[in-house]
Amino acid sequence: MKKLVSICIPLYNSQNYILDTIKSILSQDYEFIEVIICDDRSTDNSFAMVASYLERNPKAKSKIKLFQNEKNLGMVPNWNRVVELACGEYIKNMGGDDLLEPDCISKQVAILEKYPELPLVFCKKKVITSKGKYLFSKGFGKKSGTYPSIETIYKVLKIGGTILGEPVTGLFRKADFVHLKGYDDQIRYHADYDLWLRLMLESDTFYYLDEPLVSFRIHRESATSKLKNENLQDFWKMFYKFQDQDFFPKINPKLLKYRVLFLIYLRDIVIRIMNL
Repeated sequence: MKKLVSICIPLYNSQNYILDTIKSILSQDYEFIEVIICDDRSTDNSFAMVASYLERNPKAKSKIKLFQNEKNLGMVPNWNRVVELACGEYIKNMGGDDLLEPDCISKQVAILEKYPELPLVFCKKKVITSKGKYLFSKGFGKKSGTYPSIETIYKVLKIGGTILGEPVTGLFRKADFVHLKGYDDQIRYHADYDLWLRLMLESDTFYYLDEPLVSFRIHRESATSKLKNENLQDFWKMFYKFQDQDFFPKINPKLLKYRVLFLIYLRDIVIRIMNL
């Protein structure tokens, strides 16, 4: 029997993109999905747009559960809440502006079914503009397969960059999420990376699919763009959570600081140049 997959959208001010996101989810060739959307008191028309769309589309309404928080919780608490509301065995958390290829869920589920000992599967992503224009594709490895967890965690902490991917690139088991007590709400900018690393510690390896099965949109209104000033502070919080591990990298903190700052401003420059 096929397993239920919960596609979770912690929604906040994504009125320009959310309907395209929903349509990409409903186009999946994997039938056993539920969509959990939890609006964090958006100040735009995001919630109303989704509610109206569901009223006009009974078939979509049978797949999608729409919630709204009584008050604004903030990004990471809403990430936790939307997963808590999910009933599926597998979880994909994605932004209200991300997109999925039609075979994304089926291919990632197949990997976790084939390798039940693995906690996580990633895929390559397409990076697109606010208008959906393709910019480039980015992935973790050069080919599909299993990769060593400890070596990868070491690279993440040493390089200070996002070499794994955003939430939309991953699929994991809800049981593991509950076991690890979800996203750490003390780490806002890197909450997804912190969870990835903790999931990796549950196994010797994880799986990477070298196929662009998702699209990640970069634009000035995105949550991570608005939190860029917290990037460095949050990276340190995540970095030192792992300092007691044997693999903790021996690196000059000043050098790492400059690497992270460089990546922060490089991303900002790309957004400005592309006028996203």
